[in-house]
Amino acid sequence: MEWKINDLLQKMVQRGASDLLIKAGSRPGLRIDGLFKVYEDLDVVTPDVSKSLAFQMLKKKQWERFIKELDLEFSYAVKDLGRFRVNLLTQRNSLAIAVRHIPDQLPTLVSCGLPGICADIAMKPRGLVLVTGPTSCGKSTTIAAMLNHINENREGHILTIEDPIEFIHPDKSCFVTQRQLGRDCLSISEAIRKSRRQTPDVLYVGEMGDLDTIVLALASAEEGHLVFGTLPTTNAESTISRIVDVFPAETQTQVRVQLASTLCAVISQNLARKLAGGRVAAFEILTATDEVRKHIRDGKFEQLNDEIKTGMRDGMMSLENQLIQLVNRGVIKREDAMAKANRPDEILLHAKGGGSKPSFDSEADNMFADDDDSDDSDDSDDTLSNGQGRSLPGDGGSLEEMFSEIAMEAKKKHKKGSSSLADDEIFTQDNTFVEDDEDLFPA
Repeated sequence: MEWKINDLLQKMVQRGASDLLIKAGSRPGLRIDGLFKVYEDLDVVTPDVSKSLAFQMLKKKQWERFIKELDLEFSYAVKDLGRFRVNLLTQRNSLAIAVRHIPDQLPTLVSCGLPGICADIAMKPRGLVLVTGPTSCGKSTTIAAMLNHINENREGHILTIEDPIEFIHPDKSCFVTQRQLGRDCLSISEAIRKSRRQTPDVLYVGEMGDLDTIVLALASAEEGHLVFGTLPTTNAESTISRIVDVFPAETQTQVRVQLASTLCAVISQNLARKLAGGRVAAFEILTATDEVRKHIRDGKFEQLNDEIKTGMRDGMMSLENQLIQLVNRGVIKREDAMAKANRPDEILLHAKGGGSKPSFDSEADNMFADDDDSDDSDDSDDTLSNGQGRSLPGDGGSLEEMFSEIAMEAKKKHKKGSSSLADDEIFTQDNTFVEDDEDLFPA
């Protein structure tokens, strides 16, 4: 059979998959509702096939860069089909491809199920907004929705630095500049440094994964920009700790003061599979009140969870409360809620329903719940942000029964542990670069 990457991508979109994996020695695989399924109707991919599929998406300059670095991330777009984020890698001396589907339409706060407080956070004039969560939990989608809200509701200049560009933001009320690493700039940190001369009001810096990026993001927030960044942490406490711990011990006091003065909010999120199919997002939100700033300055990060529990009037919410409400409304299983929670024992105590021993090996993707799903109709901001109505065990059971073996194991595990397409990003078979007689890795 003749393998065409666009045909595979079309099947991917038709089946509602978020990810496509291709590697030599296996049939292509799809991630659907967070789980991988194999294309049973396709043949096993050979090394020549994986190389050919990669070439159908690449320009010669990209291939040359891949040969040097052995990893490459880029955007790929197909007219009338959509945009895709592609990661090209090597495994067992052959090419492998990981593709993430980027929805055609820009996400909104409503379509993502984001709480109402996120609209207020997005409209802050300055400061640092951190969106966190595990891999493939929808952080970039949340950021895109908040940037879209800004673009529609205030005037200014939005500047993004991405690796690669995922959602395309057309100019609306704002002037939007999007830079892609490797094509429009050579490094994230250098692009942030140069942005000071590019008059942004809003700056998106991507993942704050190294010291230089964190330093420059904090400095940009201090200088009066509204800065968005992401981290792979799962809650506010670990997020603040991670940022501070990156710095040498002798400078951490100063960093805590700087972070306390610039922080606007930490939005931590995760995705759980719905009983009716699809996924639903649950959030933990910390807003920077005076007490929160004081705890950060004093290094008392463990107090942040208590502030979240008592800070509902300031728009804060706990992940566990949201998961409990989703279980009690019959949207998700209690076992799935426990797998996604930072404190699984709270789910066991306060969520309705029984269930089997929870599984901790499920991973969510970044596709939020379908907008037209009836189960999402109740996911209003008021409902999700309301911490009332937590269902307590009413059977009079003993403490031993409530803290069952499932809860103790869960707690132990916890502690261990678009719019328009860019013209130069539509790469189709017309500019396929193929040199069949060339070794994959030249000497």
